Amino acid sequence: MTATIQLVINGNEVQGTASQLAQLLGIISDTMGQKVAPVTITQEEKSVKFVEFFGATLETYIKGGKLFVSELNKLRHQGNDYRAMIRLYHDLVDAPTEGWAKRRKLLLTTSAIWRYTFKTKKGKYQIAADTSCDDCGEFAKSMVERMIAEKLWVA
Repeated sequence: MTATIQLVINGNEVQGTASQLAQLLGIISDTMGQKVAPVTITQEEKSVKFVEFFGATLETYIKGGKLFVSELNKLRHQGNDYRAMIRLYHDLVDAPTEGWAKRRKLLLTTSAIWRYTFKTKKGKYQIAADTSCDDCGEFAKSMVERMIAEKLWVA
């Protein structure tokens, strides 16, 4: 003769033998205790998001900003130096037109931030000084804030 046990679980009455109830409780605890693997973002995925933000932010300050950042990123992956961007730089600065000095300063700041982020951690003080610049301060501030958020700005 097998003993029947009655349990009330969350208002539901359950009957069964001791082994059946043990099995049922095991199933319930297994489904409740399943662990979810943490989502990890690789450094490459982080850099892609940063590069997209970089390009979109620069585009709000200078037409062709996305293209400039895209070319910087291409050079980063190919291992080339900046000489390949001389023509693009001159096209964006467009020296004889009004505002050329502001565009030049903005691209110099962009290059400094890019080098700091992806090449060397030098130039931090130049970038920090650029945050108070009338021409490129807002851009530099937004980039530094993003770099701090993504832990790219070394204290």
